[in-house]
Amino acid sequence: MNLWNRIKLAWFLFWNRYEAAQTWSPDYSRLPGALVDARFDITCASRQEIARKARYFEKNSALVQRLCELFTIFVAGPTGLTLLPNSSDKEWNTRAKKYWNDWQNFPDLNSRQNLGVLQGLIAWTWCLDGEVFIIKTRGRTREDNRVFPRIQLIESHRCSTPPQRVMDEGKSICDGIEMDENGRPMAYWFKESSDSQDFRRVDAANVIHVFEPTRPG
Repeated sequence: MNLWNRIKLAWFLFWNRYEAAQTWSPDYSRLPGALVDARFDITCASRQEIARKARYFEKNSALVQRLCELFTIFVAGPTGLTLLPNSSDKEWNTRAKKYWNDWQNFPDLNSRQNLGVLQGLIAWTWCLDGEVFIIKTRGRTREDNRVFPRIQLIESHRCSTPPQRVMDEGKSICDGIEMDENGRPMAYWFKESSDSQDFRRVDAANVIHVFEPTRPG
């Protein structure tokens, strides 16, 4: 191979590359970032700051309100999702449907909203904050003191690591979510209110974490 062909080959090999694989070039600015596990991508402070800004635009932007409204309609529908028992036992279906209708009229521990309204609220909060927590709990009726299953909605800013567990952050607990040795959630820590330093530990079996995972872990 003559010298000219060697020069051409070297030139082609130099340009035969992935532009995205170049760490720096004078032709474009450097993109900050690092390859880390998903749970190290964002801190509690960063997550809450992003949620704060999202809620600001919800309060002050008609466009954001409309986007949340459309998301809610397409996820939960105008009146919520409908559940219909469909077993082979028609009598059981009738009794289950009656029980479900009675329960969904008053499912919330903290309000008198029906299940359709709560589904819309879950979808709206999910769209805005990126997540919402549902605690499976129980409540009593005022009439005969009977116990019924209830749900309680918790906003994302109330899930955080309590002060007494801060030394375990990134090890056995990550931003309010307590994990086992495999990284599976064992429990969630919730502030009792925004202005309180009292935390409640809820077993993961009693928590539905509504969010859309985008990365493993």
